[in-house]
Amino acid sequence: MTVRPSTEPTERDYSAQLRRGVARLRFEPELESRFRRFYRKYCLTHVRFGLGIGLPLLLIAALLNSHLFLPLGGPALGFSLAALGVAALGMALLLYGFARDREGKQLPELMGGALVIGAGLHLLTRCLFAEHRLHYPYDTESYALVLIFLLSGLRTLPALLVALVWIGQLLLFNLLYPQPPGELARLLFSTLGIGLLAGGAGYAQEYLARINFLLSRLNRHRSEHDVLTGVLNRRGFNERFEELLRQSRREARPFALFMLDVDFFKKYNDRYGHLLGDRALAAVASSLRRHSARRGFDFVARLGGEEFAVVWYDVNAVAAGKLAEQARLRIEKLGIEHADSPHRRLSISGGCVTLVADAETDAEEVMAAADAALYASKRAGRNRVEQARWSGPVLAPGTA
Repeated sequence: MTVRPSTEPTERDYSAQLRRGVARLRFEPELESRFRRFYRKYCLTHVRFGLGIGLPLLLIAALLNSHLFLPLGGPALGFSLAALGVAALGMALLLYGFARDREGKQLPELMGGALVIGAGLHLLTRCLFAEHRLHYPYDTESYALVLIFLLSGLRTLPALLVALVWIGQLLLFNLLYPQPPGELARLLFSTLGIGLLAGGAGYAQEYLARINFLLSRLNRHRSEHDVLTGVLNRRGFNERFEELLRQSRREARPFALFMLDVDFFKKYNDRYGHLLGDRALAAVASSLRRHSARRGFDFVARLGGEEFAVVWYDVNAVAAGKLAEQARLRIEKLGIEHADSPHRRLSISGGCVTLVADAETDAEEVMAAADAALYASKRAGRNRVEQARWSGPVLAPGTA
């Protein structure tokens, strides 16, 4: 599992999109890219189900075609079986691939391409039947449209484009081999009717998926983020920090944990009141989020009360120390008055630990090391940053 970027949409983004509605089946760019990843995973079960049904249908069609072409023999029988064999092999490979793929990364491209190729094979097969003056017994277009709109994993617009390819091959066939008016009318009515029904159901499926995406992400965001400051809460921090430990262990890359407290915050609340105290905490969190966690894998959390944490990925101890000191200076430069502090303005004390996670690294031990450095900075006079010594793997000379 890859650590999630800290630049993810906020609660306001999800709520605003819900108010705008989803009838157009389109979000703002950042939300849209996330929805598409969500939708690919969401549709994997549908796709596996569709391919699982399609395979036995192709095998039944192969048996029926063998019976129809057996008296003719020669190229007709061979081509018919070859076309069905290619289709069956393609479906089997897709089913095998999607059975192993939990993300559906190439799902739209693979399914869209396969369905367009399927339209071409179907056209050739129908032409073969017509050449030998055989009645084509299958209503393949109807089955294809149901598969395209409901079981292919394609969003509504791409599915509509693929459906038009299938309808186009039907019209092309009737140009090459004109059908009786009654047969053509029946075929078009059946195909368009099934297409409209399947298309409407496909639209409803994506519409509900988008609503489900927004509501689930909104609830998840609320459960993982602090209401006052908007940064991660303790629960969100614990989950994200465990993910980062696994990534550091897997990639053998260092990370730094910077834990900090707002100095003399109880005295600040007592003098200025809790309303201004809340505003001060929000200002600290905003400064950390905007300036100290700007890269994709860095994040900020409020661990409780006036205690915060910042995590930086792929930095050594020297770089982490500079980042921590810059964070301290920026908060001091906010210029928030604090008459009961010897520094006369709001400040922070922090402790930083840098390491590469290994199989024995425990999140609580890393936090304890940073916390010990934090209390060392308080004992040394506050408004300062101390570096912790980590007893785990050495990163490089002078950075352990």
